[in-house]
Amino acid sequence: MLIDRWFPTVIAREECPFWPNEKNDCMSYLDNLNNPIIDTGIQKDLHGNKYHNIHKMDKFKKLSDWVTSCVNQYAKLHLFPDNYKCVASWGLDYKKYSSQPFHSHKGSTISCIFYAVSNENDANTIFKSPINDMKNPQKMGVDKKLSGELYNEFTEPTCYYKPIEGTLLIFRSYVEHSTNIKETESRRYVISFDFDYEN
Repeated sequence: MLIDRWFPTVIAREECPFWPNEKNDCMSYLDNLNNPIIDTGIQKDLHGNKYHNIHKMDKFKKLSDWVTSCVNQYAKLHLFPDNYKCVASWGLDYKKYSSQPFHSHKGSTISCIFYAVSNENDANTIFKSPINDMKNPQKMGVDKKLSGELYNEFTEPTCYYKPIEGTLLIFRSYVEHSTNIKETESRRYVISFDFDYEN
């Protein structure tokens, strides 16, 4: 039997080659911005979101330019005709027992997650298949996924990525993703980026 693989969910991974040298300086800069003595207008919510427009900061220009280059490589692999630019970015400083429910970044075309500070044994990032199989032969929902031999590359309802520091994940903005409950004490700071086509 010949098998054709169509309609994939494409998630790209890239390791930032210079982040180990940039991390301490960049994170110190962000942490100083979060100092309550300085009125920066930063907003926080219960999930630890800190909205900065990080891609507009001079301190993060090298990282932002690298992310933009990676996103445009991803777009070219899809034969998208436009160039893409960052339209929003923000940091998420996860505390112990925090998490993120499944969500997508509607209104954007391509989104990214960058693990700025993380422990790969921390909570995984989960992506949900965009295929809505109303008559699922496996008779299993995403929340009841079992390990073992029930799923393969044709039927997986979710996939998982370990939060490896300095790694960038790139995906279409409509793909739903979440984060498991954080159970470690180690810091987890993630920078998210949304991109849309120029002009």
